[in-house]
Amino acid sequence: MKRLLILLPLYFFLNNAVAVEREVSTNSIRTVSYVQKNDVLGGGYAKDNWQVYYRGKIVKDASASSFKYLGGGYAKDAWSAFYNGKKIRDASPSSFKSLGGGYAKDSWTVFYRGVPVKDAAASSFTVMKDGYAKDSWNTYYRGRIIKDE
Repeated sequence: MKRLLILLPLYFFLNNAVAVEREVSTNSIRTVSYVQKNDVLGGGYAKDNWQVYYRGKIVKDASASSFKYLGGGYAKDAWSAFYNGKKIRDASPSSFKSLGGGYAKDSWTVFYRGVPVKDAAASSFTVMKDGYAKDSWNTYYRGRIIKDE
């Protein structure tokens, strides 16, 4: 007897493979690919030998061979960084890392939910908790500078 375990709404374990589904109707599930269990990366990401998927859709311009999930919706490959399956413009993947709380950074830029944080200093940027973060000059809440009134 085959067991079917629903991992996410868009990934299904079927014995030792995962079906990445594209369309669900009352009559059928159309699969794009089967990936091994260890290729379900977390955060909605999965990959097979050729493609990277985010919530069942192909991640454009992602390289499956070097793709890694970093946490908090962030991922990277050898050429690009991604947030929730979308490429982050001008991010440097070689130094890119997830910081938690929606924040990430590379050597030059800080990002909140995949969007650059204006005037944030990546070299001194640290995440506190509950959406707060700071650098040497400012304090931030959910990616925006907290201004004095």
